[in-house]
Amino acid sequence: MEHNEISRIMRLLTVLQFRRHCAISELTEMPRKSRRTAHKDLKFLKKAGLPCRFDISRHCYVFDLSEYFGFAWSLLREGQIDEVELRFCPEIAAEVADTQWHETQITTFENDGSAVLEFHVDGLNEITWWILGYGDKVEVLAPKVLKQWIAQIMSKIADSKPR
Repeated sequence: MEHNEISRIMRLLTVLQFRRHCAISELTEMPRKSRRTAHKDLKFLKKAGLPCRFDISRHCYVFDLSEYFGFAWSLLREGQIDEVELRFCPEIAAEVADTQWHETQITTFENDGSAVLEFHVDGLNEITWWILGYGDKVEVLAPKVLKQWIAQIMSKIADSKPR
């Protein structure tokens, strides 16, 4: 694949990154996108191997990344679905619970004001860095391997010296 083709794919995916399902009619609502241009874009993504299909009932190409990304936290699938359970302290519980972070998210508020968020994610790498961003305001309840990995990273950070 040539550099300009890769650039085009990246531009299109950037536009579509938060839409797991998009039809041409939605693309044309974006600035400077004609129906014809949007149709060509989706056809190009299909040719590049990304999940686009022609929807006969709508008479257009439909872009669907749900199958492609599966349950990845963001973009990268790792081939194993893990059940992640996190407890956020009362100080930030409402703020964190107010956002739908993942399609599998289940949120439960505890009596102490904390919030427990559960997810089924494909791979732990991406969610690890999101969790670390909350520092001591979050506790990993499951899986055990994620809890150990976060603890190991935090320990290395505490022991590291500036370079």
